[in-house]
Amino acid sequence: MEKITFLMLVVLISSYSLAQSSDYNEQKHSIETIVDAFNKQDYKLMQKPWGIIGKLIISNNMLRKDFEPYFKRYGAATIDTTIFSSIYNGTAELKFNAYPNNRTFLTFNFNEKGKVEGMGFGYPTFVYRKRVSTEEPFLLNTDKNKRIDSIVARYINNPSNNFNGCIMVTSGDDIIYKNCIGYSNFDKQITLNDSSKFLLASCTKQFTAIAIMQLQEQGKLNYDDNIKLYLPDFPYDNITIRNLLTHTSGLPDYFLLLDKYWDKTKIATNNDVYSLLKEKKPRIQFSPNEYFIYSNTGYVILSLIIEKISGKTYNEFLVNNIFKPLKMNQTFVYHRRKQIEKLENYALGYVFSKDMGRYILPDSLEAYNYVTYMDGITGDDGVSSSIIDLKIWNEAIRNNSLVSQNSMDLANTKHKLNDGKEINYGFGVFLIKGQTIENIAYHTGGWPGYSTMILRFSDRNESIIILSNNDYDNFAFLVDEICAFILN
Repeated sequence: MEKITFLMLVVLISSYSLAQSSDYNEQKHSIETIVDAFNKQDYKLMQKPWGIIGKLIISNNMLRKDFEPYFKRYGAATIDTTIFSSIYNGTAELKFNAYPNNRTFLTFNFNEKGKVEGMGFGYPTFVYRKRVSTEEPFLLNTDKNKRIDSIVARYINNPSNNFNGCIMVTSGDDIIYKNCIGYSNFDKQITLNDSSKFLLASCTKQFTAIAIMQLQEQGKLNYDDNIKLYLPDFPYDNITIRNLLTHTSGLPDYFLLLDKYWDKTKIATNNDVYSLLKEKKPRIQFSPNEYFIYSNTGYVILSLIIEKISGKTYNEFLVNNIFKPLKMNQTFVYHRRKQIEKLENYALGYVFSKDMGRYILPDSLEAYNYVTYMDGITGDDGVSSSIIDLKIWNEAIRNNSLVSQNSMDLANTKHKLNDGKEINYGFGVFLIKGQTIENIAYHTGGWPGYSTMILRFSDRNESIIILSNNDYDNFAFLVDEICAFILN
């Protein structure tokens, strides 16, 4: 479905900020009223849950114009699940009577009183109702393969927006589905295979977190240590390693720092980011552990701490403590634009140029100049891997091959803020947990030309790995459809 946008901004819920809660009564009431009004085609009623400004700006006719075509096309809707990231943001998963297998998401902005300030159709939330085993039909792996293949086929048969990448679905040690579609090099038409290496982008954070956990188990650090214990000239006070792991440090965004101060003709490294933080000392966003705001900067600092404690480079530490022990022979810390040596079977990341009408490398476009000058940074990004190696990675996580069960239990525990509220993040992973929903640990990654996801169903010993190298728009919907099939 296309998105509806009106008043303020439509919240496109990021996969890392989901929460399930029963405390948002006013917000729930607003959502229920909106959906009830949609089904009744009563646009005066639909206007009722809006705040004062919304009621002044959003007329009945505007609501009718936006929503009536959907009702005529899809019919009445019911609310399957409601998810809140905060009192200000929520998402309702809707089921339409005429299309019971479709998953549709209506996102909302709220004011402090729970009144609507903006809404529109948005992206999947990766939240699934838990089914009891007796409800699940038995399917052979060959049948599952065919069903997943039929889902994927719908996403690769669109000439203007094809998925290009590799997909793997596993159950235990078995590969249920594996497919590589398209090219690792569009210009030379070199085809992808299950050993093709993709930039993982933010999925790198899982590796950084495990490295920190290994150092903790070796007695070389504690999670609640102040950063200044390892980096004495660190320019901010009272920030701990745990804050960095859980995105609760409040550190400023280094993307903005480099954009404003960095010489774009040079490739920046972690030390360059650190030097700019010390020199410019941009204001911290909030006091440590007051809020959760996703922070790439925090994971850059973690990479520096790994190097400081171990006496090894970030790359050397991962090779010696993760890649070699697991025999992940297709996984590297790799900087394509910085390193002279070229990585074999590497999937180049492409973006679509409307002017040229084709996919091209982002390097030649001014809008993506940061892919070059940020190419030397690690911790938040920098690891490249294949679906074959990431299967090994998921098995190592499941079998506690790298750290103990106690450490993994802590990593997969939702972190608590100062006020006691839980966030949906542990150590290097987003967490979806609840008594009535499937428990999921996952991370996504995005960079010009790349979309990645490593997702593990915590209670079911199943996983999904999807790596794309063509800036694919419908990535989240493809993942969601595969998840929904596996779980339901």
